[in-house]
Amino acid sequence: MKRYSCYAKRCLGYLLILLFFGCAAHFDESAIDKDFKAVKLEFLNEVDIHMQNPIFYSQGDCIYSLDSKGFSLSKFQVTDSLDWEVAKSIQLPEGKGPGEFISPGSICADQLNRVIVVDNNLSRVTLFDKDLNFDDTFYINYEGTIGTGDGMVDCTEDNNLILSYVHYAKPDKDMLVYDYDNGEIVKKMGRDVLVDPDKLASYLSVVGNFYYVDGNIFRMTFEPGLYIYKSSGKVIPIEINHHLKRYNIRLVKPGISAVKDNVVKSVKGQKGVQEYALIRYLNGEGVFLVIADYDDHRFLFFKLDKKGNFSEKYVIRNELISEEQYSKVFWYDESAIALYDRNSTKIKLYRLIFGD
Repeated sequence: MKRYSCYAKRCLGYLLILLFFGCAAHFDESAIDKDFKAVKLEFLNEVDIHMQNPIFYSQGDCIYSLDSKGFSLSKFQVTDSLDWEVAKSIQLPEGKGPGEFISPGSICADQLNRVIVVDNNLSRVTLFDKDLNFDDTFYINYEGTIGTGDGMVDCTEDNNLILSYVHYAKPDKDMLVYDYDNGEIVKKMGRDVLVDPDKLASYLSVVGNFYYVDGNIFRMTFEPGLYIYKSSGKVIPIEINHHLKRYNIRLVKPGISAVKDNVVKSVKGQKGVQEYALIRYLNGEGVFLVIADYDDHRFLFFKLDKKGNFSEKYVIRNELISEEQYSKVFWYDESAIALYDRNSTKIKLYRLIFGD
């Protein structure tokens, strides 16, 4: 009898473990329905950018896309009526001379509407004017490798360039501010504020993304971690999973092999959400943490204030939101959202319809 009692207790223990992990895999729908504003999508229009896995950047009413494999750069404008206008597309020449590229991997635009393309292989910055005409090239004299991809480079209001980079011998720093008008590094910052500044963590932080908004750098790393670098030099670490606990959401750190084409895939043996990133308003006034819940065909948006609190929360549900189709949310403002459709290489623009 005692043997059966032990067996029953063991089975009950296994059942509780299964129930725990089974429940942990699902979000708390009641909390989400209570705290999140529901948003519907109304299709407006689309534009085919003819790029596979493009890198995006938005500035003012312009959207720039960089094809690092196809060596092309395009500029699109969004009109007041939320329509697309293809301003210009150019082919980037391959080579090491002025205006040529070996590995174009990051893009941004400054306050003068100059477009900056960073080549991590050549360790240099190339400037184009607002019409995508070649302007100038600057080499970055530093030790390390520049990170490439969405959200790996940004500009300040002083037209200084912020870049993420990795230096395995000195993993305490992994961001630098570069004054490209004067050709000098202003300062280095980064990993010394984190809990575990080892070489692996330094690599993973480069895989994360960041945006500069009103003197602050909002940065997401794949530890996971969220940090706000203040203009005063103070760094505010955000306990991101603590804020998400209410919704039974937990972000997990992916392995290096899980990162491909800037899309984070599931990792065997890990429980939680692997697909998340920062995006911002087209006008640069707001920063959002976006979580992709492809199983339930939705995106969760958490708007961040300057202290790292979630000031607003939105949920967008649509059957078209899936890992196979929409792999990137690269632009969002008060009235519209743009999604990149990897199957058709199109950017599709939707009007946001807010519920009561």
